[in-house]
Amino acid sequence: MENLSELVHPLQKPIEIMASYGSVLFWALLVSQLVSGEQTYSLSVPTKIQALKGSCLQIPCTFNVSDFENKVKDSSYISVVWIRNKSQFKDNPPVFNSSQNTVRGFEKIELLGDPRKKNGTTVFYNLQTNHSDNYYFRIEIGDEFRATFPNNPVEVEVKDSPSPPQISGNYQVRERSPVTLTCTAAAPCPSQPPTITWTPSQKNPRTELIENLDKTTSVLSKLSFTASYTDHLKKFICKGSYPIGDKKYQMSQNSSLYTLRVLFSPKEIKATIQPLIDPIPEGTLVTLTCSCKANPDVRNYTWYRNYQKISESHILTFNMTARDEGRYQCRAENHVGESKSTTLQLKIEGSGSPTKVVAIVIGCLLSLLLCVLTISIVGWNKRKVSARSQETSQCQTAAVDAEYGSVKTKEEQPAEIHYGEIDFSKWQPNKSSMEDNGSDPGQVQTQETVYAEVRKLHTGH
Repeated sequence: MENLSELVHPLQKPIEIMASYGSVLFWALLVSQLVSGEQTYSLSVPTKIQALKGSCLQIPCTFNVSDFENKVKDSSYISVVWIRNKSQFKDNPPVFNSSQNTVRGFEKIELLGDPRKKNGTTVFYNLQTNHSDNYYFRIEIGDEFRATFPNNPVEVEVKDSPSPPQISGNYQVRERSPVTLTCTAAAPCPSQPPTITWTPSQKNPRTELIENLDKTTSVLSKLSFTASYTDHLKKFICKGSYPIGDKKYQMSQNSSLYTLRVLFSPKEIKATIQPLIDPIPEGTLVTLTCSCKANPDVRNYTWYRNYQKISESHILTFNMTARDEGRYQCRAENHVGESKSTTLQLKIEGSGSPTKVVAIVIGCLLSLLLCVLTISIVGWNKRKVSARSQETSQCQTAAVDAEYGSVKTKEEQPAEIHYGEIDFSKWQPNKSSMEDNGSDPGQVQTQETVYAEVRKLHTGH
């Protein structure tokens, strides 16, 4: 017997092992079927969603239940139920039951979706901060089927102020390239979406209400323009206004900022000189500086004198001599492109080309000729006026009527000289007179003619 038991014993252990393996296989198949069955019960809800105090909150929800069509066909009703805080139905009464019109702890809850189309989207109104919690979805199909989804809670956070919008766009662009900036603001209450504004103000941004991957909604605003070098480091601000009842909440403190970076060739290039003297005394230390705006930075500066390359530097210095006279120009170059400045004329003090001397001489001669012509014209005009005055004066006459006769004279005529003749031949002095004068009375008196000059002055009337 012992030998027989010993013979059987080796066979007994394999049998026990096989029985053990069979039991494990059975439970594995059973668990697989259960898991496979659970996978047919699915729920799609956002894991976390934020709401604004005083506003509404829409929770998008879609579900799937195995053999749903047959279950619904034979049922008298289908209910969407929301449970707060815990998924255990018996320990936590629901805050909402669509078929029973049950609302607990909220002003209003409304079912938007059609549960017969596997849609349980629900809207909660006038949320307060104490409504922040986890919410669980439950579906009831008649009295035969109940299903709660404990692994898919929706975390609701009610905030006093909204979250800032998000701005996205190209990190950096080349000048003259198209730019599109996008501002997205959450819209937890699609019936009261936020209004998006841009700073600086832009013309006709495109704004629309969009659906996110988790079925929540947002307002999207797109700003499109062509980049210019003046847009480099420009700050764009996106701000949203959320309506709450009859009021609007301004997101002034939660606005989002975006800084645009533009790659462009050198712009506003300038060539400047120190000291600011024109002309420049010989021996003066002269400094020429080339400056511009560029992104990326300028990698090479070049100076030209009379269009001939003379230096590769940002700053050019020298002591002024005659050979340094001429037209100066600088060029700046970066990885995007290049640009040149306007010309800068340098002259040394005391220098002058023959052309300039001739121009000065001609200018002086022309000035002198102009002076002579002016004097001649003025003198001619004066003589003409004087001649006219004399002619007018000579035409004037004066008539004088007096007791001695009528005399006509010309005004301002020179005095006339009249000569009168007096004959003294008949006049004989007496003896006593001759004696008194010591003259000889015997002498013969000859005829003498004496002329007397009488000037007659013309008088006016």
